[in-house]
Amino acid sequence: MIDSLEGTLTSKSPMALTVEVGGVGFRLQVPLSTFAAAPEAGQRMRLLTHLHVREDQVKLYGFATEAERRLFLMLMGVNRIGPAVALQVLSSCPVKDFTRYITAGDVSALTTLVKGVGKKTAQRLVLELRGELAQLEAEGGPQAMSPAASDAVKALVSLGESPSRARKIVRRALDELGPDADQETLMREVLSAG
Repeated sequence: MIDSLEGTLTSKSPMALTVEVGGVGFRLQVPLSTFAAAPEAGQRMRLLTHLHVREDQVKLYGFATEAERRLFLMLMGVNRIGPAVALQVLSSCPVKDFTRYITAGDVSALTTLVKGVGKKTAQRLVLELRGELAQLEAEGGPQAMSPAASDAVKALVSLGESPSRARKIVRRALDELGPDADQETLMREVLSAG
């Protein structure tokens, strides 16, 4: 799995960036917030990534922050939300605002301010993400997971688990092993539980 890329930005458009790494150009679909944070073409940059594989296509998504990537994965764990809608949400609304709307159950704000989200989709987002986002806030925000825990979530997602179920499995493993569990022990526990 490709976790991040660092290289020279060779082209940029509002929904896509191309980063050259070792002579290979990677085209990444990005939210507008990541596009806005990108430097001018010709400069170096680092992007966090998510590789989305379906039987008919493989796409690479890029994010300026871990909070953006985490929300993207959470959104894709919601029933009938794919990567295109998840990118639209991230492009329409800052992560902190979206989190606030979801935890407050503000369906009206979601339908008004988040492009591509109607009333039924907004209700589904609130229903499926409210508890999870509230828990993340209580734990200290989207960056609360350690790199080892984040890798364990990604491993489970790549094996077919939904992002929300993968996070629950990892949290349970961390409760048993403790927050300072090394990566190898955590992965072994998570894979046996998943």
